Amino acid sequence: MATKLIEATSLTWSAASTSTACSRKQKVLEIGRVRIYQSLSTGIKTLKSGPKPAKGCIRMASSKQVFDTDVGVEKWTMPDSKPLGHETVVQVTPRDVWFWQADTHWKTWHGLWINYQPQKTKELTKEYKSVRSLQKVDPERLKYYQRNQWYDAKGFGKDIKWAYGPWHFNIEEHLLNDGILHPCSKDHRTLLFPSGNLGWIQMYLKPNDPNSVIFSEPMFYVNPNQRISVPVGYDSEGMLGTALLLEEVHDTEERFDSTWSGTFWKHCRDPLEETREEPKGVYRGHEESITPGMEWMMREAEWQGFQGGLSGELAANYTLVHMPNNVTVFAPKKAAVHKDFAFYVTYVEKDKRVRVMSVAYGADLNLAYIKWGVYDKVD
Repeated sequence: MATKLIEATSLTWSAASTSTACSRKQKVLEIGRVRIYQSLSTGIKTLKSGPKPAKGCIRMASSKQVFDTDVGVEKWTMPDSKPLGHETVVQVTPRDVWFWQADTHWKTWHGLWINYQPQKTKELTKEYKSVRSLQKVDPERLKYYQRNQWYDAKGFGKDIKWAYGPWHFNIEEHLLNDGILHPCSKDHRTLLFPSGNLGWIQMYLKPNDPNSVIFSEPMFYVNPNQRISVPVGYDSEGMLGTALLLEEVHDTEERFDSTWSGTFWKHCRDPLEETREEPKGVYRGHEESITPGMEWMMREAEWQGFQGGLSGELAANYTLVHMPNNVTVFAPKKAAVHKDFAFYVTYVEKDKRVRVMSVAYGADLNLAYIKWGVYDKVD
């Protein structure tokens, strides 16, 4: 049903990619594209066409961050792919997102978490191992129980005690207009796709927060057994921190012994690389994004390298962080308050395939979108 609808309503659009959800919405209104208003769980509601008067970006009340409109805004260009041919936007509902999670999220998984502070040292600064689980409580999949266990990466010492969890959550209390509220943070939402790609995403920057300005965690769904989480954030001083979490499915919550170094992944604790050769050639493929307003976009696109097409002055405010396991983060050097920016994360899966996840924010401090893409070499 959804596939046929998408094929039937795809429209040619050769315009350049816009940098935020707001500018994309305004572009749609300007050119009078057909808008698809649909709930995947209930079927088509209406089809509407423009042009319509532009009303600007609309943020959901549950996550909107109010800021001083007199603050000066410096216009940045965000890293992104190059769109090819056409784009489709589907208006989904939060309920759709909830059941995408029910359909695709793992039940029990183990992992290794390694942390870096790239502006201070190339060496890793912390490491943990983990066992995590998400279990349904009822057959309708409306209630869940989630548990995280973190422990010493070498299998010794006391457990790492977090100040929260385990958690119970349900569709009535934790499904909001802009995503799934995880009980551990009112500032974050889980946003995900039918593919299994997802993110635990901070919905707005907090420039005056004593702990951190921003912390978001995009997660690559590589295959049914492997996932990569790449948390990116800035502390209260605006300093960049990155982490890599290699996770894999197992059917037990029992910890492996201290010798375990990955079953599907090969655990690696290497320092950050100073430079990394970028894959050569042309890489094209499918990508999707979702906004806090539940606009689900799909298009074909061309990967533009680790820097998302930015170079020279446009890339001057960003830095490349080359992490183990062929993961590269392209992110602002300092917390980019009141600027359009994105964390742009590339995973070189193999010689002929790259994956990207990006998390974009607007100058209004609010989340613009989370996006994933898979691109295969075509020459």
